[in-house]
Amino acid sequence: MSAELSKTSPSNEHPLENSWDFTYWHANEWETSLHLVTISTIEDFWRTYNNIPKLKHLVKANFAFFHDGIRPIWEDEINRKGGKWIWEYPKHTRFLVDVIWLDLLLFLIGETLVTDDDDEKFPDDEILGVTIHTRLGGDRMTLWTKSTDVALQKRLGKALKTKLRIGTPLRYKVHEDAIQKNSSFHSSAKIII
Repeated sequence: MSAELSKTSPSNEHPLENSWDFTYWHANEWETSLHLVTISTIEDFWRTYNNIPKLKHLVKANFAFFHDGIRPIWEDEINRKGGKWIWEYPKHTRFLVDVIWLDLLLFLIGETLVTDDDDEKFPDDEILGVTIHTRLGGDRMTLWTKSTDVALQKRLGKALKTKLRIGTPLRYKVHEDAIQKNSSFHSSAKIII
């Protein structure tokens, strides 16, 4: 993949409310991550999305889609006080991954992740970004948040589960716990939906 996808923004394009950075890295090698593009218009989004490989064909690949300027790592100052929702897709459900990933990205750029019961938007700065991790045994998605407010996170978890039709448990983990244990895998879930 090229380090920067070609980007032109004619004046007739449709701007997004926020700009988003699309990043790729192989396996667990964040140090070799490549910033692919900053997406600021709907046309930027589709140009990028239509030119990346289908996730179901990738093994040991990672993509991050975060607000412009926020890195998808615990050490980023904006992420340190937050956490992330984690859910997984076993390999026999791999055919769903591309559809769910696209739905998730569209909810983010459209600012339309709302709960069914109150249609209240989440604070614009609460959702920082999302990741997808493809592996031979199954895939994992995460949604990163700025805060760890339990009531807000429960609303967000329920909205995710409903809007994305997630059939597996969602686990919310706090970054400070993961930083102390130097492992998200070994930190315990604070909320499970």
